[in-house]
Order: sequence, then structure tokens, then C-alpha cells
Amino acid sequence: MTAEAFRPFGTVLEIPSGKPDNFSDVFAMWQDLADIGVLGEKASIVYLVNKRRAFVLDIMERHKNGIEVFFPVKGQSILAVAPPSKDLPKPEDIRCFYIDGTKPYIINKDVWHWSTFPLGDEAGFFLIFKKGLPREDVEEQKMNPIPILL
Repeated sequence: MTAEAFRPFGTVLEIPSGKPDNFSDVFAMWQDLADIGVLGEKASIVYLVNKRRAFVLDIMERHKNGIEVFFPVKGQSILAVAPPSKDLPKPEDIRCFYIDGTKPYIINKDVWHWSTFPLGDEAGFFLIFKKGLPREDVEEQKMNPIPILL
């Protein structure tokens, strides 16, 4: 199946190869890969690559007005999350989950999280969220480093 051949019927989501729209030493993100506005609010499909790094959590983020739907397509990783709270979560409130690459998941609004920790070189995900979410509705907070123990 190619994107061109399938275009009259829908959209093929392919892993992008061009320059990412947003990136850091931890992740690279390609935004607005397809128009899915028929879902109601303006929605966006994104491709996210999380890069291998030390298993230390020193930053978390949350989105107060939107959810994120993750579809893993490459690699396995560890996801760190914490329940909604007024301030940064306490270390004892943070939970880690093994992402085996076979189950999509949704992060609810206001849930603290950060880019997954890949077990290999990279972990890749397609995401669906409200257009503008990563730029307009994100609260990032630095925190004292917490080692992620496997």
C-alpha cells in the first residue's frame, strides 16, 4: 500500500523522513501529518520518536485541555506517569509502565508524563491530539532527578 495509490480512499500514515517540526536531544516530532478534523475539534496526527538516554526522570509535563492518544509502531519503552495534582508529583506517586509496542493508550488531560524511555535506540509513536496541544497547552516542570529502575 502506498500513500499515492490509497489517496482516493483515505490516508496512509507513513513514518516521515524529513526534518521534524519540533525536536530536542530527547525526542523528534513531525506534526499535522493528516487532516482528521471530522473528529469534531481540530485534531492532529503526529509522529514522535523518543531517543535512548539515561533512565532518569528530571522533567514532566501535562496538558490541561486535551488528551493524547498513542499508537506505538517502533520499539519498546518505559512510560512514567503520575496522577493529576496541583504541583509536580512526589516520587512515590509516579508509576512506570512497560510499553511493549502492541497496545495503543490514552493519556488523560492533566496527567503528568514525559517522553518514554526507549529500551533500544528509539521508540516511535503515532499520536492523535487536539491541534496546537504541544505548543499552546503544555506545562513543563523540571524536577529533582529520579532514577527509573528496571
